[in-house]
Amino acid sequence: MEVQLLTKTIMTAAEALGYSTVVGDVTQKACSLPELPALCLSRPVLRDKQGRQSGVITYRLECSLIQPADEIDVAADEEASHEADTKLLQTLYNHALTIIEAVDALDEVCDVACISSTPSKGRVTPYGDVTLKLVFDVKLKFRK
Repeated sequence: MEVQLLTKTIMTAAEALGYSTVVGDVTQKACSLPELPALCLSRPVLRDKQGRQSGVITYRLECSLIQPADEIDVAADEEASHEADTKLLQTLYNHALTIIEAVDALDEVCDVACISSTPSKGRVTPYGDVTLKLVFDVKLKFRK
């Protein structure tokens, strides 16, 4: 139940930002992304459980936000290319924070922690893109 709630919340928040969504590893799903921008969500991983009949359970969530890279000739205009990449990364960071805030707003969530993000520019897709890998832990209340 908790895993479904987390997955649905992340996907709904991403879709509201205009992302197509897919569940699975970004390196394996790159060719099957419906369209860009896209969010590729790995399945949540159980990290910790405290309590027997009720308590707190921790999941690690990992996703990649993928945006198409601007078609700027780097050799011709390196400064414009850097500026475009910086602007796109700022957009990705803002979207990542929006997704984290959606998860944190759930009544069942006690804490969102260990947030890290790693940007990269490369080719997850055959078209070229900018990707932000987002990893965070979510602590949820549970009751049997």
